[in-house]
Amino acid sequence: MKNNYTIENNHLKTEAFDVEFGFPVKTVIYYDEIFIVMLDISTGIYEMNNIFGVDKAGRIMWRIEDPKINYPIKCSTKVDYLDTPIYVGMTQDSDGSFFGITFWAMKYTFDYKTGK
Repeated sequence: MKNNYTIENNHLKTEAFDVEFGFPVKTVIYYDEIFIVMLDISTGIYEMNNIFGVDKAGRIMWRIEDPKINYPIKCSTKVDYLDTPIYVGMTQDSDGSFFGITFWAMKYTFDYKTGK
């Protein structure tokens, strides 16, 4: 399958499907027949873990795992940086590794096949 897709506000569209999300689509990376989609969460909205994996049939396979599962610690500051995993950036390294970057500049690697 080619990676031909379009983004129309909160829709990810291909010839085969139209997936509607609850928020606008900000970034899409197509890799190994999976669309990795990051939603654009507006300031003041508390919608966390906003990265999804969509297969070539348009099915949502996963939502990125909450970092508190792997880092069950509380921050000693007034703001718990792990409590607000709203991703504002997403990148892929040349080796295929994926990273989500939160509003608080926390950078988490995740598996593009599972979201973990």
